Amino acid sequence: MAKKNDYYHIKRQIESELIQSGGIASSKPFIDLSKPEHLLKLKDCLKKYCQKAHKRVVDKPITEVREAGICMRENSFYVDTVRSFRDRRYEYKGLNKTWKGKLAEAKSSGNSMKIQEAQDMVVLYDSLQLAHKCILNSFYGYVMRKGARWYSMEMAGVVTYTGAKIIQNARLLVEKIGRPLELDTDGIWCVLPGSFPENFTFKTEAAKKLTVSYPCVMLNVDVARNNTNDQYQLVSLFY
Repeated sequence: MAKKNDYYHIKRQIESELIQSGGIASSKPFIDLSKPEHLLKLKDCLKKYCQKAHKRVVDKPITEVREAGICMRENSFYVDTVRSFRDRRYEYKGLNKTWKGKLAEAKSSGNSMKIQEAQDMVVLYDSLQLAHKCILNSFYGYVMRKGARWYSMEMAGVVTYTGAKIIQNARLLVEKIGRPLELDTDGIWCVLPGSFPENFTFKTEAAKKLTVSYPCVMLNVDVARNNTNDQYQLVSLFY
């Protein structure tokens, strides 16, 4: 749809042209036309401009408010599949972290064979967890594709709506502390005060150190608090 600036630009352009009026042979300046002819010519020029520049004449409504309910038990395949890929990615991320520790030990010992083996395993498990991340990010797009075997526009709508709410809540939380720079479905870039706690290191009974990111944990708690479905239960929890 044409903007106000486009309207004035087209109007100035046709004011300097000769307009055909009453037949092919008769032409007169735009300012000499009657008011109905003014409006008709201007409307015609705006229509052609919109078709050429915006590929449409009228902005039709592209959003519609709907309500949808999805039984997570009845449609458990989607939930179970996403959870399976998520858990497998966590497994690969854990193995990647383990081999990074082995790589550090190999470098301290100076054993070239162990260094090479550890480097290969770090690359392998990092590639596997990234591959699972890409697949997870494509799931919601797959369910809204009409040719999909488990097509469900309601499921896709719930996923995208929930993702948007998670991003909005993360922005609101970060704005209370610092300043958000960029937000996406899998992370957030922000500026935090230098005095804000960042990392905490815990010592376990096994004499190992566990480092956690406080901002990351803070956002995870916010997601769990606002998006956990407490009504979803498993039979295995009661037997």
